Amino acid sequence: MDAKERRELENQLVVMGMARLNDPELIQQFAVIINTYGGHDFFEGLLGECESAKRTEMYEALRPHLNFNPWPLDTYIEHIKARASMFASRDEPVMAEGQKFMFTTPSDANAVLVTLTCYKCTRQEHFVGATPADAAIKARSAGWIRDLVKQKEICPKCPAPFGNTMHATNRVL
Repeated sequence: MDAKERRELENQLVVMGMARLNDPELIQQFAVIINTYGGHDFFEGLLGECESAKRTEMYEALRPHLNFNPWPLDTYIEHIKARASMFASRDEPVMAEGQKFMFTTPSDANAVLVTLTCYKCTRQEHFVGATPADAAIKARSAGWIRDLVKQKEICPKCPAPFGNTMHATNRVL
């Protein structure tokens, strides 16, 4: 990071009411944000944005301050690589319901492919519909539910929290 980038980052931290780069409180402030806004997913996103040479240092600095048991660093790196490969493979067809689907412009599309990922076990499943809502209805009918508090999907195999989910029976999307 050059001097200009460092100064811009310092300014952004100050504007957000956070400690400066050299302040030891900054790590604790980041840990509070991670604990508050998403746990593993948010932590993984931050690690993904970090320079690869600094990831281990960042992981080790934040790990003791997290209120959840972080996965091993290698697990986060595998998830980061998998997400990157999904974007890299946009030119390859996706198989779902025995059909091949290609990425295209919305005006040329004749169907929608929705991929849901369970935030508890990371299982993925594809659903095809005429519209995103149609695909979501099919997912709900297949037992997938949406945790309204976390705004994330839960597969039929994982236990769902009580009272804060959207089920197929009430058709709320």
